[in-house]
Amino acid sequence: MSFIEQPDQQQPILSPAETQCISTDSKEQGNNLSEREEMEAQLIKALITSYFNIVRKSIQDIVPKTIMHLLINCTRENLQNRLISELYKQDAFEDLLVEDENIVAERDKCKTMLEIYRKAFSIINEAI
Repeated sequence: MSFIEQPDQQQPILSPAETQCISTDSKEQGNNLSEREEMEAQLIKALITSYFNIVRKSIQDIVPKTIMHLLINCTRENLQNRLISELYKQDAFEDLLVEDENIVAERDKCKTMLEIYRKAFSIINEAI
């Protein structure tokens, strides 16, 4: 049995063979079933159809999420392992630990300014 999605509800589409089988079954059972039994059978059929629609929708929602979850986690782990292995190579330590010349110059400038401020502070304290 296949389904075509409609905005509000989904109706089953039966093949000609399934239609013939159901019509034959209902004719044979129609004589033997009371009105209440037929209503119960229709209710059970509707509940089963509804249940399968819910399960199908759940699977449609879960499968792409699961695929993406597995792909992204696998890629993330592989990428992290490659990056860490590149980062911790012994020959790369020297290059990674070298301090930028601009930062060294800025630190020296800050040290000089700090010393000047300390001298100015001590002069002000002596004057007061």
